[in-house]
Amino acid sequence: GLLVSGSTALSFFNHCSYGGDLDTYCQFETSPMVGEWYLSHGFAFVPSFGQCNNYSADVERVRTLRQDTPQAVALLVDSDIQEYKLNNIAVVWNFRRRSLTTQLIATIGAPLETILSFHSTCIMNIFTHRSAYCLFPQLTLKEKKTLLINIQLPLTKVQAML
Repeated sequence: GLLVSGSTALSFFNHCSYGGDLDTYCQFETSPMVGEWYLSHGFAFVPSFGQCNNYSADVERVRTLRQDTPQAVALLVDSDIQEYKLNNIAVVWNFRRRSLTTQLIATIGAPLETILSFHSTCIMNIFTHRSAYCLFPQLTLKEKKTLLINIQLPLTKVQAML
């Protein structure tokens, strides 16, 4: 399924606006369907450096890369997602409709694994079409604090390979 996390999910719980984009997560295998849904609902694909200009073509580029090297990470780390480079992210695609940017973050494994590897506990919040979860409610919402996570430690096989 599709998970929403990051600052948008935090905004859902604390009713503060952080601006920025909408971060959506799914496994790579389901990402073509999600991306096509975005396109069919008025979003335009906005390729990052090194990505194909067409969304479907870029899905095939990443799929081919992953077939050639199953643990390959097709992610080109840019300044916006630098802190996530050690997670199990296969690729990040940007979609835009008017002023809204939505990132489709396709993961190699379970999207929740990526979210649990975030650099900070305050953004470890998730919502789906059915439920919303704040993983550290006392710390995040009541105390208004966060714990920083050491992302330099290898947490997955993919991370250990980098």
